[in-house]
Amino acid sequence: MTQNTATSKAGSTSWFLPVIAAASYPYLLILFSESIVNSKNVAATLAMVVMFIIPLLAIWSLRKIKNSSSANPAAQRTLLYFIVATPPFYIVSLNILGLLGLGEWHSWIWIISFIALGIVFIRKTTDQSKHSPSVIPYNNIQKIHRYSALALIVGFILLHITNHLFALQSNEMHEEYRLLFNSWYQADLVEPVLFALIATMAITGLLMVRRYSGTDGDMFRTLQIGAGVYMLFFFVAHINAILSGRDRGTETDWLFATTGEAGLIVGAPMLIPYYIFAVLMILLHISLGLRRVLLSKNIAHEKANRTFYILISVGSLVTVMIGAAILGLKI
Repeated sequence: MTQNTATSKAGSTSWFLPVIAAASYPYLLILFSESIVNSKNVAATLAMVVMFIIPLLAIWSLRKIKNSSSANPAAQRTLLYFIVATPPFYIVSLNILGLLGLGEWHSWIWIISFIALGIVFIRKTTDQSKHSPSVIPYNNIQKIHRYSALALIVGFILLHITNHLFALQSNEMHEEYRLLFNSWYQADLVEPVLFALIATMAITGLLMVRRYSGTDGDMFRTLQIGAGVYMLFFFVAHINAILSGRDRGTETDWLFATTGEAGLIVGAPMLIPYYIFAVLMILLHISLGLRRVLLSKNIAHEKANRTFYILISVGSLVTVMIGAAILGLKI
């Protein structure tokens, strides 16, 4: 067996590992919660580590199935991008099933769905040689996506992330700046525009995911798509939580986000990877987007890549700081 054949075979089966890991997500949450209650810190830590590994495992698998002999690599890649977004996807699916009156069956439906999809994608084959020509103006869609993203970054995202950094100092400081920033992005004329920008980014982003997710790309492309899919589910879950809180007359402040005095570790452990990955994925998507813009302006690959690495290094530090604040650390 040649090395290429062995690599192809490994790639064709490696995608099933993150499917099994994602299917176990409900039980990892149960294990974490029960371990915390029973003071089994090692078991709780291991459960949380595995939950954090699942999106990374999906990205690894996306790279492994590149140029593999999979029966249906396009479908497998699509499923793997969903697995990258496991933390918010889990919450969105829980909300949907709750509305349908099936919330108590959520764990079983989640597990069975992932296993069933895995089996279907193993057995189903597609003819990769047939590609219908696209009539969608992707260049224009990409421009709309970039301009709406720029407006949203300046008008909301940077302010919101900065606001969360103040929680490292104190909840009171976070609240002070939250009210200040809210006076801008919850203004009668501004908030509808921000929602429209998010919707525009989601629609144009989905169209680009449709174009690129079914084909092999480099690591930068894989990360950008994965981060974009994560952001889509996160915004759906987050906006739903905020609007539901407002509808109930609940103040959607820092205590609302971190489940009050109980904290996320005890109160809502599923929000720990959900929030921390959200910060990282948003900053990752922005950094990769800027890299693409630089390349489109004929900036050298080395300079564009260096800019990306600097930005994501800063973004990773910001993620760690906000993650610490979410878990209750103060400085």
